[in-house]
Amino acid sequence: MSIPTSTPGRTIGGRYALLGAVGAGGMGTVWRGHDQLLRRDVAVKEVLLPPGVPRAEHQMLCERTLREARAAAALNNPAVVRIYDVVEEDDRPWIVMELVAARSLAEIINETGPLRPELVADVGMQVLGALEAAHAAGILHRDVKPGNILLSADGRATLTDFGVARTSGDSALTGTGLLLGSPAYIPPERARGGSAVPASDLWSLGATLYAAVEGHPPYGRGDPLPTLAAIVSDPPPPFTYAGPLRTVLTGLLEKDPEHRWDVRRARGGFRDALGIGRVEATSLLAVGAARPPPAIPAGSAIGPGSGGVPSRRRHARTALALAVVLVLVLVLAGVAGAGGYYLTRQRSPATSPAAPSPVAATTPAGYFRFDHPDGFSIAVPSGWEREVLTPSGVIQFRDPVDKEGGGRFLRLQAAETDLADVEAHWRGAHARTKEGLQGYQLVDIRKSRAGSRPSADWEFTHTLAAHRHVIDRGFIIGGMVYSVYLSTREEQFAASRHLIDTVASSFDL
Repeated sequence: MSIPTSTPGRTIGGRYALLGAVGAGGMGTVWRGHDQLLRRDVAVKEVLLPPGVPRAEHQMLCERTLREARAAAALNNPAVVRIYDVVEEDDRPWIVMELVAARSLAEIINETGPLRPELVADVGMQVLGALEAAHAAGILHRDVKPGNILLSADGRATLTDFGVARTSGDSALTGTGLLLGSPAYIPPERARGGSAVPASDLWSLGATLYAAVEGHPPYGRGDPLPTLAAIVSDPPPPFTYAGPLRTVLTGLLEKDPEHRWDVRRARGGFRDALGIGRVEATSLLAVGAARPPPAIPAGSAIGPGSGGVPSRRRHARTALALAVVLVLVLVLAGVAGAGGYYLTRQRSPATSPAAPSPVAATTPAGYFRFDHPDGFSIAVPSGWEREVLTPSGVIQFRDPVDKEGGGRFLRLQAAETDLADVEAHWRGAHARTKEGLQGYQLVDIRKSRAGSRPSADWEFTHTLAAHRHVIDRGFIIGGMVYSVYLSTREEQFAASRHLIDTVASSFDL
């Protein structure tokens, strides 16, 4: 039987006031709500089933949804939208969730067209972590699609809507033959009516990321039946814009779940696609689309399916700023991670007010001098390989001898700052990073020296891709902060610590 949707002003569970609908899909409506007990805004998912489901099956599905929502609430992963409560009212479940100031990946694709592979790889890394955590708890999402991935302005990607989640091994079909999920993102084994397995979510993730990088789902045929038939029998889809994502997407879209890429291989594939090997993934939300898109307007924090994604054009002052507007705290301040970045405008040091005379610097033995496009030169260890991480030109150098777990690498960056105290600059970077980088632990923020220049060090550890130890030395000249960022595996750090002194001391403006 069909159950009518609710209306604004209603209170659920004696506690959650519905303020207004912010999204709807085949399995229900998402409301912006207010928790009257804790006095905070929340998202409330009203789970609905299509008409015609027998009463007994309706009750069974409601019980399963409540059970799985409670299990999902125990998941502790930054890429999973937090579930606060589950309520049963009017003979249907209501799931109370974190209200995320974000827009859905589906909305962004519709507005911008295909997204850059680097952004899509970063989103894939984050959502993969969410699925890994869910699968470890015995939960299958079963509806991974662009509409269920939210992208926040701080670079965080979150997987939401566990409303059709089930435990491993459940059939894709209900007793009436109803196929749960979105047709274009249903994996072949479920399209045939088989059981869902963890690999099923990975296929849906592959189809979602294909849609993000190519602008359309891999087997979309308009109507559900032709789409499902194509998923089951059509050859692999062609790629136009995927570039470095081709290999990992091909592996995830393998029709046979036994041969489909697992989490470990997919993670390695995303790292390769980011161009940084087995290293921390850099959040690239503001890098833009694969084809020049219109500027994305800022949005308000109204919950799932809303909010704003920053645009490079929005932050530009000049043509120069348009060319290099993205600077991440995680790059500027040296962190590579899923979240915690801000945008800033870069400018030429030649135009910076009151820039002091450069300090003479030498090139130590075993190093070569590198002229950075941001207007400074610096010594880099001989033989280290140069890598350009993003289309905006973030540059790092990697030790080619040992790349296991990311090995050792240096990042060099310059960006505008309104602060005169680099310690204050690092404290702000720390505040923006501590909640967004997996396993982040601050070691210290302290004064230091870069040759004859006063500087400050931001030292921390994290566990995003491996147990990493990072130190970022920065100094401010004429309104620009220059940073030398060293990242190593924890066990390499003590023996590599001297690199930051040598490299930073060689800086020449």
